[in-house]
Amino acid sequence: MPELPEVETVARALRPLEGARLTNFIVNDKKVWFESECEPEEFIGKNLTAIKRRGKYLIYDFGNLYILQHLRMTGKMLPDDSAIIPAKIRSTNSKQLRCEFRFDRGNYFFYDPRRFGTLTAVRDLAHYWKKKKIAPDPIEEESAAREHFMQAMGNTKRPAKASLLDQSIIAGVGNIYADEALFALGIHPLTISARIKKTAELFSLTRAILEKAIKARGTTVYNYVNPDGVAGSYALELKVYGRTGEPCPRCKTKKIQRLVITGRSSHFCAHCQKRS
Repeated sequence: MPELPEVETVARALRPLEGARLTNFIVNDKKVWFESECEPEEFIGKNLTAIKRRGKYLIYDFGNLYILQHLRMTGKMLPDDSAIIPAKIRSTNSKQLRCEFRFDRGNYFFYDPRRFGTLTAVRDLAHYWKKKKIAPDPIEEESAAREHFMQAMGNTKRPAKASLLDQSIIAGVGNIYADEALFALGIHPLTISARIKKTAELFSLTRAILEKAIKARGTTVYNYVNPDGVAGSYALELKVYGRTGEPCPRCKTKKIQRLVITGRSSHFCAHCQKRS
């Protein structure tokens, strides 16, 4: 699933559309229009004021209306002539082409093979974030996000890994960057969040990893690409994620282990990340 760095990379690639007029908006899969406050037709003819991001959400700002896009597992925003879209999918007008944004500067498909991604139209962003309990963005709202993170971590007895995945505690972090952040600070993924003494350092390290991943245009482990069809290169920097059975890059003596926490895989070194 795309995490904050991948979604930020997509947002940056789409920013040339800012100021463009949406001439048509075709929804091929009604399932994609999720928990929306208005219909797709209301966006036709409006100018795209800005493309923003909060956590894992892409935000298409049309002035007084917003479309929030959650790419989830396999969602991609691609130009309508992208070679990544299989010819069979294109010729059959498959529901995997969830919708088509037609701008006066070009057309884009929301291509989503597993059809888990969503588009949500809202009128009040602040109300939506509050309703969904989405924490401040650690990149765009560093000070507020840090304060929120430290307070929330200090008030929960959940495992550290589970807390880092909780979007109400820190927005945008998923499996990849949670594992990498815990390894960087030597915290076992099962450590109780409230017992972590270096909460401020954990936030700073997590943010630094996210920023580094953004510079690498994200992490491609399976099929993530940005709208230009380019894969992210941060996979080359991963220390523990997806490296089960490999020697720990820090201690060189133990092998990376894998365990499941709240249904999600966690990768760690038992020597370098002792449970406390």
